[in-house]
Amino acid sequence: MITIGDLDRRIMIQKAETTINTTYGSANQSWSDFSAVWAKYFVKGGKVKDESDQLVAEENAFFIIRDPKFTSVPFDEYNYRISFNDKFYIIENIREVENRINDYLEVKTTEKNNNG
Repeated sequence: MITIGDLDRRIMIQKAETTINTTYGSANQSWSDFSAVWAKYFVKGGKVKDESDQLVAEENAFFIIRDPKFTSVPFDEYNYRISFNDKFYIIENIREVENRINDYLEVKTTEKNNNG
């Protein structure tokens, strides 16, 4: 059972904003802060794979959150990411986690690191 005390990490949910360069017609993507929330953070596995002749480590991180602002927004994984501990996590999936008192969301993410 999840309790409010389990949400002990402060994370930032960010939203993508796309602007079009009117001179060249190219799209530019930037990220803005959407909602700061408390979360439970844990890691379940990961892998290392070869992308474009580079080794890329992927970490499967999960965040449990309770945020009414985020639940009322239609989910689109391309428009949101999580910023936590100076890293960016790509949102893969969101599912409801039921609790007797409150409903929580489990956010499955992937953090890619190609520094190695």
